Parts: sequence; C-alpha cells; structure tokens
Amino acid sequence: MTTIIIGGVAAGMSVAAKLRREAKDETIIVLEKTDVISYGACGLPYYVSQENPDITNMNIRSVKQMRDSGIDVRIFHEVTQLDPFNKTIHGVNPEGTFSLKYDRCVIASGASPIVPKLSSKNKRKKSSH
Repeated sequence: MTTIIIGGVAAGMSVAAKLRREAKDETIIVLEKTDVISYGACGLPYYVSQENPDITNMNIRSVKQMRDSGIDVRIFHEVTQLDPFNKTIHGVNPEGTFSLKYDRCVIASGASPIVPKLSSKNKRKKSSH
C-alpha cells in the first residue's frame, strides 16, 4: 500500500512518522514544495525574540533522517493536481513534471491566514485604571 502525504512540515511529518511506526510495510512518500521539513512552529516566538537566533534549531528532523527511517521525502515537489478518481497526483519538480499513483492520500499542506481589514475606529480604548 502506498500513502502520499502532501506537505512536509509539522502535520505531514507527524502523520508520516506515526504511519511508519504502525505500518512497517507501507510505502510512504512525502511531497514538500520547499526544502524545509519537520519544522516546529512552536519555536517561532523564540526565534522572533532572538532568544534563539538560529532558525535551523526549529527543524526537528532532517530529510536524511526521515529517509533513513524509511520515509521517502521528496523536496521541491509541488503538487498541482489531485485526481481522486484515478488515485493519481500530478506536480512539478526541478526536473520537470511528475505523476504518482497512491492508495491513500493525506493533504497536510497548511493554509494562508485571512487578515481582516481593521480601521482605527475598531481599536479598543485604553483603560484609565
């Protein structure tokens, strides 16, 4: 059985690691658009405050460590199309285009935040206490 995980940051790598522990014979492929995987976002405040000035300290495991544990991590692989009827993923990587078949697919690609437009009229007044 082959499971493809789209997204290699915290959620995707957590799924991959748990699946590897529970399904030893499973083929696990993680497709990550960038070269950053296994990123612990909870450490971001320490980096921003410069208590931890090295952003690489937020990386939990390297691509090599994940590959050594039996997880096929493919960086710079952007998924552009998901065909659930044919259980196929299509995308682009530095070499060109690719297509992969899967039995199961997990989408852990994150999201973009919605930033509301606020005017100064919406700001809270400071308390005089």
